[in-house]
Amino acid sequence: MTMRFAGLAVVVAVVGCLALAGTPALAMTPEGGDCVESAKNVKDVLACLQQEMGRQRDYLNTALGKARTQSDPPRLAILNRMQQAWSAYRDQYCDWRADLFRADKEQSQLEKLQCLIDTTERQAQELEDDGTSPP
Repeated sequence: MTMRFAGLAVVVAVVGCLALAGTPALAMTPEGGDCVESAKNVKDVLACLQQEMGRQRDYLNTALGKARTQSDPPRLAILNRMQQAWSAYRDQYCDWRADLFRADKEQSQLEKLQCLIDTTERQAQELEDDGTSPP
């Protein structure tokens, strides 16, 4: 296997292993998983991950919209500040993660996109699970 396709093998292997283990792959919709599994090269995987990021962004926006409609004005102000801070954190964190692979541009792009997908899904889940009702 050439270094060029190492990232593809890692992404496909992780998705496949999680599916076989019966554990849902974090931040991968069935459409995203199918796309990555059928990818023929790193460019295809990047396109799959970009599409998946769009789906996760939609999930986040839906959860955020629900949390906003269920918030009174003081809670809404807190939610908006929190979301702005979270967005800045996510971007910096994923840049930091991608920098681990600065010598390999494709691997760096794969890492950043997967990080953005994972953190976006986790934030949507947090908003969906914890953000709308008192304990």
